[in-house]
Amino acid sequence: MGGRGASYSLTGSGEKSKRTEISEKKLDRLKKELENAESAHWGNMKARQGQVWHTDKAKGRAEHNRAERQMGRIQSLRKQIEKQEGVVERQRKRDGAKGSLFDYKGNLNITEHNYKQVRSFLKDIEKGKVRSGRTRATERNWKKKLDSFEKTLKASKKVKVTSSAQSLIDSGKVKQWKKHPDHYFITGAQKTALVLKPDGTFTRSNRYTGPLTQEHADRVDKFIKTGVW
Repeated sequence: MGGRGASYSLTGSGEKSKRTEISEKKLDRLKKELENAESAHWGNMKARQGQVWHTDKAKGRAEHNRAERQMGRIQSLRKQIEKQEGVVERQRKRDGAKGSLFDYKGNLNITEHNYKQVRSFLKDIEKGKVRSGRTRATERNWKKKLDSFEKTLKASKKVKVTSSAQSLIDSGKVKQWKKHPDHYFITGAQKTALVLKPDGTFTRSNRYTGPLTQEHADRVDKFIKTGVW
């Protein structure tokens, strides 16, 4: 829902994403594998009818080792399923928040695509048209974040990007962060971002540095110069 006449939504569409569909299929596959593994293992155990393991003989050792491998596989699948269930749950929450001003954790999400809607939302709060359900301190913090975002966005749009930096952007090797338009994450690198400076060139982010090693820092510097990762 949104404010009166406002073009924003405080509840998501719930539309299932392709990523969620893929994750759900993986979860179903893992559960099927577990079902088959358990069926095979307990079928073998039932066939033994409680007989002791004759590990002093080659056949007995082979049967015992097979049973241990089967149980190891079962335990591994159970752990994978538990982890995948968490992935699916988080992605379903993200789907549920899609199109809303709030992310799946309940945080106000300010991006280049919705900051005008956020501004309308905050104005409606001031006018008493909508209630945020949060404290006045939180609402003031939202306002500060929005002001800071708009200032950063305005500054980034004034920057005349150099040809080398633009080449990295156009190639898809870096991806702009919607929450901080002057930050670009390197595709395929672990939490490693570049910052677009006022002169239109890239530099390493002081916050999103990736692994804290000189080797990684040198690799980022080389990437900025050559575009090779």
